[in-house]
Amino acid sequence: MGTVVVVDKGEAVVVDPAFFPDDVRRLADAVVRLAPAGITVALTHGDFDHVCGIGCFGAARVVAAEGTAARLRTEIPSEAQRASVEWACTWPVRTRVDAVIQGGEHTTLGAVRVEPIEAAHHGVDGLVYAFPDHGVVAVGDFCSPVAIPAVLGSLAAMRDSYRSLLARLRRDEPSHVVPAHGPVLSAAQAIEIGAADLVYLDGVARAADRAAARGARPNEVAFAAFGVEPPRPVSPEFGFYSERVATARAAAAEALAAL
Repeated sequence: MGTVVVVDKGEAVVVDPAFFPDDVRRLADAVVRLAPAGITVALTHGDFDHVCGIGCFGAARVVAAEGTAARLRTEIPSEAQRASVEWACTWPVRTRVDAVIQGGEHTTLGAVRVEPIEAAHHGVDGLVYAFPDHGVVAVGDFCSPVAIPAVLGSLAAMRDSYRSLLARLRRDEPSHVVPAHGPVLSAAQAIEIGAADLVYLDGVARAADRAAARGARPNEVAFAAFGVEPPRPVSPEFGFYSERVATARAAAAEALAAL
């Protein structure tokens, strides 16, 4: 997991602490030593593999978008139970968010200056975080070189989020772009990956729209969307979760609803 730690004046912001409990506890111990004045945990979105380590940070303040905060309350307790069986380990679950933040608000989290940016991860919820004083952008599940976009909510929202994020990366050219999955990227690398992701998502939407317009059945619309080639091969652990199928089904649902 691409957990991001930004330290300034003895305070730290930790973005998406995850994954295995022992690893996150070691990270938390290290951050406490680096930032004795205080720690804020900032969440990009509410998927379990981005929030499972919150409980390892004890009394740290937790901030997130409103939709992410709602997902923590309603989804994470059952997700943690399922994950404990699948991964044979137990996470200390924390579902409380101390402050809801919105995109577009320049703010400080402790001593760290940050700009949250609206970004619907998987078309559902969330933010990405720019740290302008450090040249770092934590992009969560956007711009991953080892996965393809997986749409679990609104395809339109995810496409809009990619457009906004790419415009921001082109404008600011940060030194480091950190996806949750895969290596740290330069701005140019992240833009190349994100642009390919957007071409794929636009193509999926067009294929679904055309199939729906000619009267195809729901599964046939999904098959048409599925036929659009993804921008890259995926690692086995991501292929296991059928990201391409989820995206095709989301595209079909949107196309049929628009008729």
